[in-house]
Amino acid sequence: MYSIVDTHVHLMADVHDYWNWNYPHPLAGNHRLDEYAAESHDLSTKSRFTVDGLIWIEADAKYEIDKGLDGVRNPIEECQFVLRYISGTRSGEGTTNAEFIKALVPWAPIPWGYKVQLYVDELKKELGQEFSHVKAFRFLVQDKPSGTIVDSEFIDGLRWMDAHNYAFDWGIDVHNGGLWQFRESLEVFNKVPHLRYIINHLTKPNLELGLDVESTEQFILWKSYMKRIFEATPNSYMKLSGGFSELQGKLTSEEIVDRVYPWFKVTFDLWGVDRTIWASNWPVCAINSGPNLVAKWFTITERIFDKVGVEEDDRQKIYNGNWLKAYR
Repeated sequence: MYSIVDTHVHLMADVHDYWNWNYPHPLAGNHRLDEYAAESHDLSTKSRFTVDGLIWIEADAKYEIDKGLDGVRNPIEECQFVLRYISGTRSGEGTTNAEFIKALVPWAPIPWGYKVQLYVDELKKELGQEFSHVKAFRFLVQDKPSGTIVDSEFIDGLRWMDAHNYAFDWGIDVHNGGLWQFRESLEVFNKVPHLRYIINHLTKPNLELGLDVESTEQFILWKSYMKRIFEATPNSYMKLSGGFSELQGKLTSEEIVDRVYPWFKVTFDLWGVDRTIWASNWPVCAINSGPNLVAKWFTITERIFDKVGVEEDDRQKIYNGNWLKAYR
């Protein structure tokens, strides 16, 4: 039986108004630790895995980045909410589970440049000793306009992260954003090469290209960029996650395996067994997968590992092992 630490989970509670997700958006409502626990059981009679913890990732709390600390209260309060699953929850937040949350990845105003320290200092003050759970930060870049991440202030913000030994979750999107995000990412990586980038969701490849993608222009260009990204970021890790969000319509498990496999094979040939980590991207991927996302994604990834030829001990590293190095 495999032990899993799910390295990409968002948590939200309907009693709070921190986030951008409003009804009827499917991410509105309760996506608390209780709902995650109910959705993360192995449905197989073979007892293939247990989920023994998660890494929380910020969930796009509302902010006004040009208003200083007053404009970033929601991300701070979002982080306080998640930490109450460790210290004791309030009404409507669900059940306390002190051992389950292994690390926190809060939002950070990277466009502030070196002044991002003002935010981190405020977060430290607000969280107190629980700040020790913060191992990385994220400022989602996949939905930002061209030029955002190559701005000198943004790059200085990443330099601050590197200097203070934090990891940084890097979210780009080849499917809906385009390859220009890779070009700009490479410019960033060449200027801040040693930061521990945790690259999200295989970069959201265009799984709708279907089968036999290896000969398509988009795949060939993507593959060349991935090689350059790998070479430019010697301390980076790749998340095996996000597949369901890039697929529309009803597909069988085998059809999903066939769609994901060629893209994963490229990343696995580069990042390998020691720099690949597993994640479900709950509840985002549950929008397309339906109930029991964790078990469904585990089934998909096990079949992909079979095709690649990954040994059991190496699978365990990916499921629960490599994250300790990535989020140290």
